[in-house]
Amino acid sequence: MPVDALALHILQDVNEADEWNSYNWMNARQQSTEFSRRPDALRAFEEVWAWLRAKALVAHNPTQSHEAAIFITRRERRALEEGLALTRAEERLDLDPHRKSPRESGASSFSASTNWQR
Repeated sequence: MPVDALALHILQDVNEADEWNSYNWMNARQQSTEFSRRPDALRAFEEVWAWLRAKALVAHNPTQSHEAAIFITRRERRALEEGLALTRAEERLDLDPHRKSPRESGASSFSASTNWQR
Protein backbone atom coordinates (compact mmCIF):
# COMPACT_ATOMS: atom_id res chain seq x y z
CA MET A 1 0.00 0.00 0.00
CA PRO A 2 1.40 3.45 -0.86
CA VAL A 3 2.53 5.53 2.11
CA ASP A 4 -0.07 8.25 1.50
CA ALA A 5 -2.93 5.73 1.35
CA LEU A 6 -1.77 4.02 4.56
CA ALA A 7 -1.43 7.46 6.14
CA LEU A 8 -5.05 8.23 5.33
CA HIS A 9 -6.15 4.97 6.99
CA ILE A 10 -4.06 5.70 10.08
CA LEU A 11 -5.36 9.26 10.37
CA GLN A 12 -8.95 8.12 9.95
CA ASP A 13 -8.32 5.81 12.92
CA VAL A 14 -6.60 8.60 14.89
CA ASN A 15 -9.46 10.96 14.12
CA GLU A 16 -12.22 8.47 15.02
CA ALA A 17 -10.46 7.43 18.24
CA ASP A 18 -9.71 11.07 19.13
CA GLU A 19 -6.07 10.03 19.69
CA TRP A 20 -3.79 12.91 20.64
CA ASN A 21 -0.44 11.12 20.82
CA SER A 22 1.39 9.22 18.06
CA TYR A 23 3.40 7.25 20.63
CA ASN A 24 0.20 6.00 22.26
CA TRP A 25 -1.18 5.00 18.86
CA MET A 26 2.01 3.06 18.02
CA ASN A 27 2.17 1.48 21.47
CA ALA A 28 -1.38 0.15 21.09
CA ARG A 29 -0.39 -1.47 17.76
CA GLN A 30 2.79 -2.96 19.25
CA GLN A 31 0.76 -4.56 22.02
CA SER A 32 -2.07 -5.79 19.79
CA THR A 33 -2.32 -9.44 18.81
CA GLU A 34 -2.74 -8.34 15.20
CA PHE A 35 0.58 -6.49 14.92
CA SER A 36 2.79 -7.49 17.88
CA ARG A 37 4.57 -10.12 15.76
CA ARG A 38 4.61 -8.03 12.59
CA PRO A 39 7.74 -5.84 12.68
CA ASP A 40 7.23 -5.12 8.96
CA ALA A 41 3.85 -3.56 9.69
CA LEU A 42 5.17 -1.63 12.70
CA ARG A 43 8.03 -0.25 10.59
CA ALA A 44 5.52 0.76 7.90
CA PHE A 45 3.46 2.58 10.55
CA GLU A 46 6.55 4.45 11.78
CA GLU A 47 7.40 5.31 8.17
CA VAL A 48 3.91 6.79 7.82
CA TRP A 49 4.29 8.89 10.98
CA ALA A 50 7.62 10.26 9.68
CA TRP A 51 6.00 11.01 6.30
CA LEU A 52 3.00 12.71 7.95
CA ARG A 53 5.28 15.01 9.92
CA ALA A 54 7.50 15.75 6.92
CA LYS A 55 4.48 16.70 4.81
CA ALA A 56 2.94 18.80 7.62
CA LEU A 57 -0.16 16.61 7.73
CA VAL A 58 0.25 16.22 11.47
CA ALA A 59 2.11 18.61 13.73
CA HIS A 60 3.15 18.88 17.35
CA ASN A 61 0.27 20.02 19.54
CA PRO A 62 1.54 23.21 21.22
CA THR A 63 -0.94 22.83 24.07
CA GLN A 64 0.67 19.57 25.18
CA SER A 65 4.16 19.05 26.59
CA HIS A 66 4.70 15.47 25.37
CA GLU A 67 6.90 15.35 22.29
CA ALA A 68 4.54 12.88 20.57
CA ALA A 69 1.45 15.04 21.14
CA ILE A 70 -0.07 15.71 17.73
CA PHE A 71 -2.94 17.33 15.96
CA ILE A 72 -4.19 16.73 12.43
CA THR A 73 -3.44 19.80 10.32
CA ARG A 74 -5.90 21.69 8.14
CA ARG A 75 -4.35 20.18 5.03
CA GLU A 76 -4.87 16.64 6.27
CA ARG A 77 -8.39 17.39 7.50
CA ARG A 78 -9.16 18.35 3.91
CA ALA A 79 -7.68 15.04 2.70
CA LEU A 80 -9.80 13.14 5.23
CA GLU A 81 -12.90 14.92 3.93
CA GLU A 82 -12.14 14.94 0.20
CA GLY A 83 -9.75 12.04 -0.36
CA LEU A 84 -6.17 12.00 -1.55
CA ALA A 85 -6.52 13.34 -5.11
CA LEU A 86 -5.89 17.01 -4.27
CA THR A 87 -3.16 16.17 -1.75
CA ARG A 88 -1.41 14.01 -4.37
CA ALA A 89 -1.74 16.75 -6.98
CA GLU A 90 -0.28 19.31 -4.57
CA GLU A 91 2.55 16.91 -3.82
CA ARG A 92 3.31 16.55 -7.53
CA LEU A 93 3.24 20.31 -7.98
CA ASP A 94 4.80 20.96 -4.56
CA LEU A 95 2.52 23.91 -3.89
CA ASP A 96 -0.74 24.94 -2.33
CA PRO A 97 -3.07 25.92 -5.19
CA HIS A 98 -5.30 27.98 -2.89
CA ARG A 99 -2.59 29.96 -1.18
CA LYS A 100 -2.70 33.70 -1.68
CA SER A 101 0.36 35.87 -1.81
CA PRO A 102 0.74 38.39 1.04
CA ARG A 103 -0.28 41.15 -1.40
CA GLU A 104 -3.44 39.26 -2.48
CA SER A 105 -4.47 38.52 1.11
CA GLY A 106 -3.89 42.09 2.28
CA ALA A 107 -1.40 40.98 4.92
CA SER A 108 1.83 42.91 4.99
CA SER A 109 3.56 40.84 7.65
CA PHE A 110 3.18 37.98 10.08
CA SER A 111 0.72 39.06 12.75
CA ALA A 112 -1.87 37.83 15.19
CA SER A 113 -4.57 39.15 12.85
CA THR A 114 -3.59 36.63 10.15
CA ASN A 115 -6.49 34.42 9.04
CA TRP A 116 -5.31 31.03 10.36
CA GLN A 117 -8.35 29.15 9.04
CA ARG A 118 -7.23 28.95 5.39
